[in-house]
Amino acid sequence: MNWERYALGLLLCLSGAGAAAANPVERGAAVHQERGCNACHGQQGVSTAPDQFPHLAGQHASYVEHTLKGYRDGTRRNAVMNQMAAALSDGEIRVLAAFYAAQDGLVTAPRDRVGPRPNR
Repeated sequence: MNWERYALGLLLCLSGAGAAAANPVERGAAVHQERGCNACHGQQGVSTAPDQFPHLAGQHASYVEHTLKGYRDGTRRNAVMNQMAAALSDGEIRVLAAFYAAQDGLVTAPRDRVGPRPNR
């Protein structure tokens, strides 16, 4: 019985089946569509109405995770996002964060090139 499980696992690994399911960016893209995130945040996380819905493409994964968990547990408030995030599991939040972080978008300067802030 154990050798059958081992053989099946080996066969799946060698065939590459399950590689797509294991890729967090691809899974995040699927969750982005399945959960309706694309309705407000665009197909690749680039909002078509950025004055109403922020771009998420290129955002830091840690920021996306922290923000979505805040919406989910109510420490961050927005009527729509609290409702949307309430249904997300930790795993879905993690793959969504990976998906958004993998997209082109946010550009930040390297720390060694950041100068003093201009006076406002």
